Amino acid sequence: MPGAAFTPAAGTKWRLILPIETTYSNLEYTGARVCESIRAFSDIDRVMATNGPDFLCIGAQASGTNWLYRQLKKHPSFDFPNRKEIHYFDNKKHLQKPTGVFERISDIFAKSESRFEGIKLLHSTVFRKLRKLIYGDPSKVKEDGTPKKERLKLESDSAYLSLFDSAKRITGDVTPAYAILPDAEVENMARLLPHAKIVFIIRNPIDRNWSSYRKKLKKKTFKEYTRLEMEYFFNHEGVEKRTNYIETIDRYCNYFGKDNVLIAFYDAIIEQPDRLLFDIIEFLGGDASIANSEELVKKVVNVSPKVSIPEEVESFLQDKYGSLIENLADRYGSYANRWLEDLNGIESSASEFETTVKP
Repeated sequence: MPGAAFTPAAGTKWRLILPIETTYSNLEYTGARVCESIRAFSDIDRVMATNGPDFLCIGAQASGTNWLYRQLKKHPSFDFPNRKEIHYFDNKKHLQKPTGVFERISDIFAKSESRFEGIKLLHSTVFRKLRKLIYGDPSKVKEDGTPKKERLKLESDSAYLSLFDSAKRITGDVTPAYAILPDAEVENMARLLPHAKIVFIIRNPIDRNWSSYRKKLKKKTFKEYTRLEMEYFFNHEGVEKRTNYIETIDRYCNYFGKDNVLIAFYDAIIEQPDRLLFDIIEFLGGDASIANSEELVKKVVNVSPKVSIPEEVESFLQDKYGSLIENLADRYGSYANRWLEDLNGIESSASEFETTVKP
């Protein structure tokens, strides 16, 4: 079958459209020719069999995903839909959280040490729910008072993929909630997006948990929350899953492959933002040479300032996540080594760390 070689434009997404009368032998021959043409271009890392995101940033929550999205959004190698978090894979009907009143009450008592403590926690929970009904839900409002965007109601894979149809450059879905997806849903994600790359930003588990709890406090002071409420929050299944980085990393490596997963460190956003962005853009296949480091250093988006953790909270979280920090340091080194040194009260001997590591 005659045909001349051709050179696609950078960022081209591939589709194979065959005539109706294509026979099996023609299809086999055509496939061989397509593969031969693709291999001729060494600068093409992968072929997109479908539309959809080229990468997914899966979190972690409260670990700098807003910063990464803002930086990539203004980079000429990237093109995003009109929102950061799509929430498709975590928002399907079979993944919805139980909404039954009795289920929620049972969950509260199951996590309480005694019936009396359960009643106290239930009273506190009901009071906060009533306050939201009367005064509004602060979680649905931005810091400037404007309402947050409602989640998209996407009812099919094709509807999700269509969000990225207009992207002419590298595009992605930055949804931290994907970090706690179950195996079945990550497997479905990998089937739909087999060539997608995964970026996972991790943060010292103690600092990440405290940052999340501070957001929960909102206008209340720490003293207004009882120890029981604090422990209920930190022992909540969702909070624990969001902090179990190793489980998340292993799950995504299992379905996407280790070569397609990059682990980044939140600490580098503060200390080495230009180098971190360079490493991530290079991993995603963008032009890392044009990162504007001066602008990055001046503008770090939505990164919580260092705030001292109350002693009782720090002690509780150290006991809870000490072994996880040890495992992270053993597996990945870099900033995780410093987390371990901080845990043990040792002053770090290293002055510079790798901003990203491979699993």
